[in-house]
Amino acid sequence: MDIDEADFDYDDELEVKYQISYTSGKPAPMQNKKRLSPWQRIELLKDEAKLNRQLANNHFDFYD
Repeated sequence: MDIDEADFDYDDELEVKYQISYTSGKPAPMQNKKRLSPWQRIELLKDEAKLNRQLANNHFDFYD
């Protein structure tokens, strides 16, 4: 299963890791951005689709 790279938003797939310093409150220096592997991208897209489906189906359940 191939994901077309032109259709994928690489800003969303990059994991950004940083740590807030408790003394100064400023972000620590950025670590290297890790590119997600193809199977992780597929799982991420599946999870987003599943969540969107659940939200669409259950949107008004809380107001009944």
